[in-house]
Amino acid sequence: MHSKLVGLRSLFVVGTLTVAGGAAHADQFMLPAVTCHAVLGSQAVDINHLDILVSNTNAAPRQVVCGIPRTAVHTTFVIHGANSGLSSTTCVLNTFKGNGDTSSFANFTESAPTNAVRNWEHVVSLAGTGAGTSDYVYLRCELPGGERGVLRGITYR
Repeated sequence: MHSKLVGLRSLFVVGTLTVAGGAAHADQFMLPAVTCHAVLGSQAVDINHLDILVSNTNAAPRQVVCGIPRTAVHTTFVIHGANSGLSSTTCVLNTFKGNGDTSSFANFTESAPTNAVRNWEHVVSLAGTGAGTSDYVYLRCELPGGERGVLRGITYR
């Protein structure tokens, strides 16, 4: 119960609207990946949640999903992660309407070409994709097994 409260509390404080000089603007947003969870409940035990990242402890790949709060002004997202040991992390950023219909999506894969750790940031823009200003957004990623890939968080640009 405590972890759910912390997760909900972090969703409420990460994005704010401020007024400066009479003009409203959105502050920088950051959603830590620790708020992501296993797509399949039976695999939840395989997903390792640390303070600054989420990873997969199982030897087989596992999927996680992250709900992303959004305002109409945010159309570009930056997903932060890392891979090692010749591994790959594959993700899809989806937007959908209130009735459940998909309005847009963007797939990407980030890899570590060697055994060394490769930190990455992947930019996804929804501009011109058909995503509406009130559409919902989520990120679904397949993490490689053996903790060889991690998600750290999502920011707006």
